[in-house]
Amino acid sequence: MLTALTAGGFQIEFVSHAQAILNVDFPAALNELEQALAEATIPIERAAIVQRTKGRRNPLDFGDAFTAVFVSDKSGEATTHWRKLEDRVHRGVGNPCPLLLIGLPETVVTFHEGKAALAEVKAADAEEDPG
Repeated sequence: MLTALTAGGFQIEFVSHAQAILNVDFPAALNELEQALAEATIPIERAAIVQRTKGRRNPLDFGDAFTAVFVSDKSGEATTHWRKLEDRVHRGVGNPCPLLLIGLPETVVTFHEGKAALAEVKAADAEEDPG
């Protein structure tokens, strides 16, 4: 179940009886979800990351700049709600509420110029800060 996503680096976690419900009651929806996520990308504005790595005050390395842009982006993580959900899932609060949790791999993150731009920015950052 969702093996193509797992092979593509997605983290899949079923909580409680979510796997049984999806398998039995919604197999078509599960296939549609897998297809949609397998083709999904999250575009990030490259210029904003580069600007933060070259900032005059407190320049950031690529990883920190990327994180700052991604978290502040409208399509980024809703940190307050996600962390509350994550804590509750790990504590078992709400069981037997079925949940399907999907973690996105870095390969779905793209720049408007395409995925190759990620490698270019990382390489440029490495050249400027070899240590």
